Amino acid sequence: MDRAGLILEGGGTRGVFSAGVLDYFMEQELYLPYVIGVSAGAGIGANYVSRQHGRIKKTMIDYLRENSYLSIKHLIRKGCFDMIPLK
Repeated sequence: MDRAGLILEGGGTRGVFSAGVLDYFMEQELYLPYVIGVSAGAGIGANYVSRQHGRIKKTMIDYLRENSYLSIKHLIRKGCFDMIPLK
């Protein structure tokens, strides 16, 4: 698996499927050495690389309707881009 990689698609909420797959990978402790993503796939990939199981679901599904979910204002005030602080 030293040469295996993962390419994650963009497309907003279409990335929810990838999020579920990556959460399963994390449950199985399957981590690939190379990960690249476009748009939503980049965000999903960042959560996978940082091994934050469950965070992908929170950001893609649970907080989707929150007004303060993702904003520059939140970044300036709270020091993080979304509502869920990094571990």
